[in-house]
Amino acid sequence: MRRHALVRSAVAAATVVGITAGLAPLTSGQAFAAEVPPGTLTIPSEQTPDPNTTVLQSSGAGESGFLAGWADSGFRWTSYADGTSRPVVLPEGVKAPWGTYTDWIVLPEGRKVVQRHMKTGEERTFALPVEQDFYTAFGDVVVTEERSGAEVAAIHLLTWKDGQVQDQRIRMEADFVSVLAGDKDGLLLTVRYGDLTLVEHLTPGNARRGTQLDDVAYRTEMGGGRVTQWYEDGRVKVWNVTDLQKPLHELTIPQTNRAQLLGTVGDQVLVARRISTGDEVVQYSALAWRVVAVPVGGGAEKVLFERATAMPTFKADGTLLIGRADTGEGTGQGVYAVRPGTGGGLDVTKVADAPLIRTAVTGLALDHGRLSTVERVPTDGGTANRLRSVDLTAAGPLKAGKRTDRFAVAPDAEVRSSSEGWFLRDKQGQLTHFANDGTSRWTKPVYFRDAAKDDVRVSGRHVAAWHRYDLTPEVFDAPTGEELFSQGTETPFALDGSTLWTKADGLGSVSSRDVRTGKSGGTVKIADCGLNDIQALGTALYWDCGAEGSGVYDTVTKKSVTLPKHEGALLGDGYVAWQKDGVLSTTDVRGTTGTRKIGTPRVAAKGQGWTVDRSGGAVAYADAEDAVHVVPSGVPASPLTSADAEVPATANVKTGAWAPRWWLSKPAASWQLTLKHAVTGKTVRTLTGGETRGALGASWDGKDAAGRFAADGAYTWALTARPADGQGAELTASGRMQLHGAAPVARDYAGTGSLPDAVPDLLALSGTGSLDFWHGTAAGGVSGKTVGAGWPAGVTAVPVGDMNGDRCNDVLVRMPGGELRTYKPGCGKALTPTAPYTKAGTGFAGFDVLTAPGDLSGDGMADLVGRKNGDLYLFTARTNGTVASGVEIGTGWGGFSHIVGVGDLNGDGLGDLIGRKTTGVTYRYDGRKNGVKTAVKIFSRWGGSYNAIVGAGDLTADGKPDLVARDTSGRLHRMSGDGKGSFGAAVQIGSGFGSMKGVF
Repeated sequence: MRRHALVRSAVAAATVVGITAGLAPLTSGQAFAAEVPPGTLTIPSEQTPDPNTTVLQSSGAGESGFLAGWADSGFRWTSYADGTSRPVVLPEGVKAPWGTYTDWIVLPEGRKVVQRHMKTGEERTFALPVEQDFYTAFGDVVVTEERSGAEVAAIHLLTWKDGQVQDQRIRMEADFVSVLAGDKDGLLLTVRYGDLTLVEHLTPGNARRGTQLDDVAYRTEMGGGRVTQWYEDGRVKVWNVTDLQKPLHELTIPQTNRAQLLGTVGDQVLVARRISTGDEVVQYSALAWRVVAVPVGGGAEKVLFERATAMPTFKADGTLLIGRADTGEGTGQGVYAVRPGTGGGLDVTKVADAPLIRTAVTGLALDHGRLSTVERVPTDGGTANRLRSVDLTAAGPLKAGKRTDRFAVAPDAEVRSSSEGWFLRDKQGQLTHFANDGTSRWTKPVYFRDAAKDDVRVSGRHVAAWHRYDLTPEVFDAPTGEELFSQGTETPFALDGSTLWTKADGLGSVSSRDVRTGKSGGTVKIADCGLNDIQALGTALYWDCGAEGSGVYDTVTKKSVTLPKHEGALLGDGYVAWQKDGVLSTTDVRGTTGTRKIGTPRVAAKGQGWTVDRSGGAVAYADAEDAVHVVPSGVPASPLTSADAEVPATANVKTGAWAPRWWLSKPAASWQLTLKHAVTGKTVRTLTGGETRGALGASWDGKDAAGRFAADGAYTWALTARPADGQGAELTASGRMQLHGAAPVARDYAGTGSLPDAVPDLLALSGTGSLDFWHGTAAGGVSGKTVGAGWPAGVTAVPVGDMNGDRCNDVLVRMPGGELRTYKPGCGKALTPTAPYTKAGTGFAGFDVLTAPGDLSGDGMADLVGRKNGDLYLFTARTNGTVASGVEIGTGWGGFSHIVGVGDLNGDGLGDLIGRKTTGVTYRYDGRKNGVKTAVKIFSRWGGSYNAIVGAGDLTADGKPDLVARDTSGRLHRMSGDGKGSFGAAVQIGSGFGSMKGVF
């Protein structure tokens, strides 16, 4: 009988031990140095406890031994007498045995059920009648179910007597029956009759007995003559199995963090509490639980085991068996017995040890100081293949971090790694990409050519492999799986960043091509022989011509270094690692340290027994004892560069942050990315990061350092990254990007594309009733429009800022009847009467001037100013799209022909006004909170020919608000702000606007 659905536990990871020494310099011409090169880091093989030993079956504790294991790795029966175990042989088609709380186990095989006694070996077979199906088992009883349609008509208890099957039929006529708990003498059943649910005790002879138990899912345990129930509110009831009408004890144990009830032993209730604190699922079989004991009479809980499973099983005598570790670190795994002790206490004894089994390393990859290994983990049912990784120090003496168990892989999988995660190719020719979080991104069919050849090449964000059918190299983009490029003919190939190298026409010649653009990089002759293999890294090209030799050609110096004869080689940064006759060596191709012996891998094939870190790093190999040795190359690494980059030219931060990435040639110690407004040159945000390996990724949400959205528009960026190894100059890069979806630029509503373009627009009402956004241009004019037809005669529009927080500018429209509405057309959309709007206020019919100067109240929102009967009023904007009641801020304004809101002219953060008298004298009124300051005269005789003047925002992109005016001939003029509170001479920017009923 199964109490819980079980999931295989993860194999516990052993602690990584690193042995480090100072890195000693190598002298020129040094050959075959000491057996263990200086600075070598040794990571011992992992010793893994047999995971099946402590996976106890809830009903599997018998008189002479117990049942443990999983369906996918086999089951074993372990003897109490000497702790030895033997496999449980299952008939074909049977996935798992069923325990019975005795030495009997049950093996259901279709229409028959086999009972097997694990001590004597006796077997007997129950042939099931056609109307019965196997249900569960306990003691020497086989339980079957008889159904009538959806109803459980009866339960049958089948027993063996004198070679015959005895059938005790128990009528149920229930809608639903399930097992709540059990022991060798009977079962507790949850039985539902319509809306009524009962718990009944089922035993041979007495058959069904009613109880006062509740149906508490996963919170009912039975063993040792006790039934224990734990409720969600923390109440606990302990019952004697012979009297289930009234509990023996009642107490309270708080429910915390998905804790599990284990049962009652003697006078103690045992509970397993999760050690981890996250929300992740923790398997019952994992050594991730702390077992505590609480006296049945109440009192403080005491820790019984610091680390254990939550999968106990009870023997008939009340002894609880459970898997646990000897220490809190998870070592010394075994099975322990918990029995009642003297004075109400508990006695704990070990029943069986979980032996340690060494894992075998079958594949290695090393990139940017991350060591990845494919390891074959022994289990009772065979082997489990796992990918593990260890991060090494990026600077100073080599040290190893914690070993991380990543995910399961196919048997004999070959692994390559990069900043994008892992690439695994199996023997069936499937190449699978796993992201750094272990999720599978994509799978591609590729050709498995030769284990001794490096047929999968990974560099940065790209991976290349032989095409499954054409036998030509094809290159994929790792994040998306998109095929970027495929070479037309079968040929050796190499990949470095976005550059694919292939054999070209001409002896010993190769050509390059950018896989992103397809652009050819030309052809170069690197050897005087027929090429069998090529590898590329920076300016170095490794070539191999078989018996005719091999070497490394430098594309800058145009020189080639010949290598010793070998049977497999990998190009590193400034060196080549190679093996011959099972011995691994390195040769410095820059001519400073010569050749030296590294060690003896257990497997001679590269990628399986040894590998190199192309990112300025070390050589790694696994020895005969499956210990991994990481050996510094002894060659100074190349300067830090960006082998590839993905820097978006635009970003709409409404849909996602600006997220540039640079693929580094080696680890960086730290980095800084500075963003400046392209017009003002002001730094709006500085992003920083610490140690970075592989891809350097930044993310800008469009906000400044104070957490406010920056203005839409153009920004420059500058990146600086410092190499972790201290070798070479800092990496620098710079560029420009366009920000959308942040704080909208004043009066910017639309553009030639689908989004506003960070250039202010002009709003005009045509003679046909269309309110159109005339697009501002980068040259300081207008061109093109977004049409908003259908408006009634007599409307007045006032462009304002973002009033509802959607990061799109809104428009105040006064309807002919005097109602004021806040229209929210959305970014890049037309202003039409059907656009969403909010009623902002009423009673605006008497105002002959309505204008938006910007923020006059100091709350960060653009406000409305209106003139009525010569008096000036301020209407403060609200975030719900309405305006507050008007407050008088000035009198005697009747002599002005134009009153214009122009934005912030003096840089104090408040909006300003200009007023033109009918005489042509024009004044500037600087804003102050909830009003304006004393007038400052800026023109004496100005604007006599203008019948419309509007504050156009920063139309010239110089950081200064401008004016646009229409003259009586319908021409448009721009007066550029001078940054001193005045404006320059008029420049015509358009014509034909005379028919417009309004320019706003």
